Amino acid sequence: MNRSESDIIEVSIPLPLDTTFHYRVPEALRPRIAPGKRVLVPFGRRKVTGYVLGFAAGEERELREVADVLDDFPLFTPRELELYRWAAAYYLHPLGEVIKAALPAGINIQSRQQSADADGDGHVMTGGQAVRTETVFRAAISPATDAPRGKAAAILAHLQAAGEATTSALRGLFGDCAPQLRRLRELGLVETETREVYRDPFREEEVIPDSPLVLNPGQAEARDRITTALDGGRFAPFLLRGVTGSGKTEVYLQTIAHLLETGRTALVLVPEIALTPQLVNRFRRRFRCGIAVLHSGLSDGERYDEWRRIRRGEVAIVIGARSAIFAPLERIGMIVVDEEHESSYKQSEGFRYNARDLALVRGKMESACVLLGTATPQVTTWHAAATGKLALLTLPDRANGLPLPHAEIIDARGQKGEAILPPLAEGITANLASGGQALVFLNRRGFATWLTCEECGHVLRCPNCAVTLTYHQRKNRHICHYCDYTIPAPSVCPECSSTQVTHLGLGTEQVEERMRERFPDARVDRMDRDTTRGKGGHARILRRVAERKTDILIGTQMVAKGHDFPGITLVGIVSVESTLNIPDYRSAERTFQLVTQLMG
Repeated sequence: MNRSESDIIEVSIPLPLDTTFHYRVPEALRPRIAPGKRVLVPFGRRKVTGYVLGFAAGEERELREVADVLDDFPLFTPRELELYRWAAAYYLHPLGEVIKAALPAGINIQSRQQSADADGDGHVMTGGQAVRTETVFRAAISPATDAPRGKAAAILAHLQAAGEATTSALRGLFGDCAPQLRRLRELGLVETETREVYRDPFREEEVIPDSPLVLNPGQAEARDRITTALDGGRFAPFLLRGVTGSGKTEVYLQTIAHLLETGRTALVLVPEIALTPQLVNRFRRRFRCGIAVLHSGLSDGERYDEWRRIRRGEVAIVIGARSAIFAPLERIGMIVVDEEHESSYKQSEGFRYNARDLALVRGKMESACVLLGTATPQVTTWHAAATGKLALLTLPDRANGLPLPHAEIIDARGQKGEAILPPLAEGITANLASGGQALVFLNRRGFATWLTCEECGHVLRCPNCAVTLTYHQRKNRHICHYCDYTIPAPSVCPECSSTQVTHLGLGTEQVEERMRERFPDARVDRMDRDTTRGKGGHARILRRVAERKTDILIGTQMVAKGHDFPGITLVGIVSVESTLNIPDYRSAERTFQLVTQLMG
């Protein structure tokens, strides 16, 4: 039997297997098959989603057949596949799982064994993302009958005046109007159309347009050198080192504005999703083009819709956390890695990668300009700039012309257990009296860092990680911050049953409690992983700070990552030396970066 080579495809399966597989495409599915599409294929006793990498040479042996083609259009391009292959080889990770990590979560489908026979062989299909649609109503051009009275007449009049309206818009104007709309359709007075709609994470936020700011000499020189590189159309990596408050973001904005005029696109990476709302707001105020956002703080549906907007070419700027490095953006002319020194650019679970390094790799593949911005570059990045691998741009002055803040070290010896040392308390009091806001930083969440027994000396530890369990007062539980192992807070020692158990060490919960006791009239907020869980958690706290509804903000390292808080005029760092004792050869470097960022 003669078979065409084009009926055999190479498929990558998102499983921990360092190989690809060949499948035969049935004749009925051949017109729909193409590299970059997903296919449903049999794998063992089940069916799973696979990714078509390309066509393979013919084989004499029998091959299993593709069950279905899941996409109308390819999900990734050959250039994006080149990036996936590079990452899989460099980070020693299966290609199928790399592709799965690059695509929107939850879109794959697979079969699962079920007692009820769902598809004829005891399996049921699970997974996949749904596209949201809405019904649009418009008045009929040639009404078939006279209009009814009452609410239906008002709805019809509105449609005739407005041209068309969605169900949600009509419900907002007229309340529950489903019976009236149904009646108008039956009478032939309105026509309907179903349209696909995007789940917009910023639909409720309004922005006031702004205009480019006047640059100081350092900013202007950096902008000119970057725009010259952009016009050259070649790979050009830069390190933009500027002191805190030097206006690096304005340089990003003005160089991207120049880029958009050439018809190319920009990708902007930020280290924390907490930074995204603030940065997106600045970009939306400056640019009228499509802007998409990708980070884990969005729902799966929102991320899927944002990804589809990018894939369809409806956006020119993508802003996101580390996973946005895989955004399906075409014609990339510039990649910005803001706060490039941050360790959060490293993915530490599953497919482990460094988005900062992948930005340089993708920039080279795309012949794009890559801009690494920071006030405190990594030692390795600084070495690369010193040896000529990166072009160095320097912003030595603050954009507002103000000097760098004064720093004072408080000697805490002999004041064990004091969360708020007297000089810090006096400074906060004076700062609040003058109308300023205060930021208090402690890089440990929870209430107390460990529990110990005063009788036998037993310390409560995680059985999985051998680290001490942190006490969270609001949950009344001890939690491991590495593996999330948790137990209820014991009232007696687990070893000797003594009631003499003591909580030691400070956490942000305890600092918040002490602050509320010390400053009862102040509005205190806490920003850490516990208070920012859930959709919009970061943006809610940041909005309160920006609107001056927070007097004292207590937080972990997420408050030290490039935020712009004009109202904060005092910063206190509690236990500043604690990060020096972290078992990491870069602990001193990271402590310097942390303190410098907080001071700015």
